Amino acid sequence: MIFNPLPSNITLGNILGPTTVGSIISNPAEIALAKALSLTPFVGFIGDIIFAASSFWVHTFENLVRQSSGRHIEHEVINGPPVSEFVGRDLKSLDFEMTLHATLGVEPLTAYQKIEEACESGQPKPVYLSGKNHGLFTIRSCEGDELHWSHGRPSVMKVALSLREYVDSLPTVSAQKLRQDELNRNFTGRGGPERLPGTGTASDAAKNGVPERSFTGWK
Repeated sequence: MIFNPLPSNITLGNILGPTTVGSIISNPAEIALAKALSLTPFVGFIGDIIFAASSFWVHTFENLVRQSSGRHIEHEVINGPPVSEFVGRDLKSLDFEMTLHATLGVEPLTAYQKIEEACESGQPKPVYLSGKNHGLFTIRSCEGDELHWSHGRPSVMKVALSLREYVDSLPTVSAQKLRQDELNRNFTGRGGPERLPGTGTASDAAKNGVPERSFTGWK
């Protein structure tokens, strides 16, 4: 018999929430891979910049911050509050720090120069962290603070990196047509939903004696 420390009226879903439980169940391979990799020195990579941690070599990161956001447009409405329209998600970003230490098997300046070259090249790099492929990112900025020197070279460097998601494809023809239909709707009232919140339809305008607009001018 398996001991359950939770009261009978409390389940895992009550604690984590249905969304969290669902994501765990839907990503078993990803979670299993992350657990397997945690038993190895491998941590992840950005292109050919490898992150690993072992008893003789430590080249990894800390204070990882992920950021996602949406893009919204505010449409002005006469005698009313603006109408918000969601136009899509923004590019994701990753920010983290690294400590390059000579006593941990890393030559700090050489390691930093490799990061600097990747940043200045502007080339997108595949990013793999936490057992997950995050897709392509570009290193937008890197900053190295030389904390200690030894034998004429920095022996300890604190490095801060900022990465931004890279999207290399334009919307498909169908997606562009859908967006054009939305723009037409905003201008003529035709196509898509009948109207935006707080605005009237073209038929409402006609009933009130207001001429209907189109791309060819006033009717």
